[in-house]
Amino acid sequence: MEAALNGLSNTVKNQAIKDAVAQAKEAVKSLSTNEDVSIPYVREKCLAAFELAFDKGNDKAAHYAVEGVQTFKEDRGR
Repeated sequence: MEAALNGLSNTVKNQAIKDAVAQAKEAVKSLSTNEDVSIPYVREKCLAAFELAFDKGNDKAAHYAVEGVQTFKEDRGR
């Protein structure tokens, strides 16, 4: 997940996407260090960033968004 968010962060120029990615990265970081953060909250933040990338990003941003969504799918299959 972190790789997809980092790639997305380095690819986009749109400030709204950058802000959403920053929030998602903070949520992921909080999940790994604090058990009070819920998994649905982290998913919500990550999916918001990926959705913006699909809507307003370029092809490279969409690639990282797909990578992130695939990570969710893989995690749910376990």
